This record gives sequence, structure tokens and C-alpha cells, in this order.
Amino acid sequence: MTSYQNGTAQIPGWNDCPDTVLNRSQTNLASLPSADAGDGADLAGIREKLREILALPTTLSERELAYHRNKLEKATESVENLIFAGAMVDLSRQGDQKQLEQSILEYMMAKSNGSWCGSLKKVLVHAKK
Repeated sequence: MTSYQNGTAQIPGWNDCPDTVLNRSQTNLASLPSADAGDGADLAGIREKLREILALPTTLSERELAYHRNKLEKATESVENLIFAGAMVDLSRQGDQKQLEQSILEYMMAKSNGSWCGSLKKVLVHAKK
């Protein structure tokens, strides 16, 4: 019989990763407005903020910006993604880039459909405010 057949308790290092990252992500995400709380006017305001950021001068090439813009437009069709993107736009306007990058990373780790967040981060970091 091999060690893995005896159960996971006897394998050193098995599942010993701390769960603090997930718990912290859930806490931060819980502070965001819920998708149910957003009415049409709020969502339109968030879309407008996102359009303003996409219209700012950027250090990205035009081709790269078009790629990220397209990805963001598709992702923010979901109300939950739109609300998160709006919160990150607000955070980027505050100027705390480290907190912005950390929040996006935590969201990506907590959500299975977070691949679009790379585009959000790229656009927000490279926008000239």
C-alpha cells in the first residue's frame, strides 16, 4: 500500500495552505454593493465612469487598448462584473495603485470568471489621469 492510499492525513504538506486569502477576498467583496442594489440609473452611471476611463489618454497602443476595451465591454454585460468594475474605477481615481491591484487580484482568485480582470487592471493602471 502506498502513502496516498492511507488517507490524506498522513501525507506531509497535504492541504496545509492557509485559507486567509479566500476569507479576505470574501470580506472585501462583501463590502461592494450587491447586484440587486443597482438600479438602472446606478448602472448607467457606472457604465459612464467606465467609458470615461476608456476615453482617457493611455500608454497602451491603440491595438492593445481596443483588445482590452472589447474584453471589458463583453464582461461588463454582467451586472456583478459591472458593479465591481465601477468600484475599481473609483479606487483608481483615489490613486492607491497597490490597493487597486490587490483588490483585482483577490476578485480574480475568488471568482471563476475573473479572466477579464486582467484587462480591467491594464486599462486602469495605464490610463493617464
